[in-house]
Amino acid sequence: MQKTILIICALASIILLSSCGKDPLEANNLVPATVDDDSALPALEVNNTRLHLETFGDPNNQAIIFLHGGPGTGDYRAFTRMLERYDGYALTDSFFVIMYDQRGAGLSRRYGDINAAYSNSVPELSLANYLQDLEGIVDHFSPNQKIILFGHSWGGMHAMMYVNAHPEKVAAVILSEPGSFNAAIENELALGIASTNLLGEATNDVYWSHQNISPNNHQMLDYSFMNGFYNGLGPDYYHFSETDLLPIFRFGSVASLNDLGADGMDADGVYTFDFTTNLSQFTTKVLFINGDLNEILTPEFQDKNRAYLPNSELKMIYGVGHDLIWIKPGEHIELVKNYLDEVL
Repeated sequence: MQKTILIICALASIILLSSCGKDPLEANNLVPATVDDDSALPALEVNNTRLHLETFGDPNNQAIIFLHGGPGTGDYRAFTRMLERYDGYALTDSFFVIMYDQRGAGLSRRYGDINAAYSNSVPELSLANYLQDLEGIVDHFSPNQKIILFGHSWGGMHAMMYVNAHPEKVAAVILSEPGSFNAAIENELALGIASTNLLGEATNDVYWSHQNISPNNHQMLDYSFMNGFYNGLGPDYYHFSETDLLPIFRFGSVASLNDLGADGMDADGVYTFDFTTNLSQFTTKVLFINGDLNEILTPEFQDKNRAYLPNSELKMIYGVGHDLIWIKPGEHIELVKNYLDEVL
């Protein structure tokens, strides 16, 4: 039934575009353009890629960089409510806010094809490149001052990858329901946290178009994945809101399937990454924020991550699942402000 609904929705959209005199296969008709197709989008060239990136506030203030979930399944649009003012305070009152779509995600540059992604072997979509992109952003915007990192889900893992590599460059870290800090934790799970891991029945639903389109037609692939995501294929155990949907600019299908890449997992899909080897050097308190509805990234799960940190604290937000950054932004801002007032 889900497959039938997905196919009908996708075909209906294509038929509607055709009836309006538009070619559904023409660039940007099915999904928004990336920074390579729309020069008006705010972007930064770094590490031989082009990232969709936007800044907010006074560049003379300390920088806070937001790292979204994924890889490929999210982008910085999910953070935009956190730019609003709550109880008279906005992050931009005190900080220079940097939000960007990671390579292969959102409106940033696309790489590879779906065939290479099946084997987690798209060379440009590697942990090394994700780290080097963030290093380039830090060097560009805050070369002489420590930065603050905010990471959600995979973005929390991404943040800890940077902290592990450069503890001396980080002033504070906020993690909203982060995934696993290393493979030992991740491989104990029955499913992957880093990506949607669309296997089994869901794969058939999403891949109906794979038989009919080029494996590197990112427009059609991203459209198909996004359609599946918003037609109920997201896992129930994360408890996303069904009435206030977590928004994204555009799905990054190849980045999602590629997961953590060849330097984060082996050919059999067993994770090999480790972002904990140097975390003992980061002694500043790390703030964890967790909802109470998520059945996977629970407070007990976060205890496994927190064991690698010299100093951390976990705060709860109630009545919310894994989309807590979108559903409860005001509560996040209050927790972030109190934490930063303490540690900076």
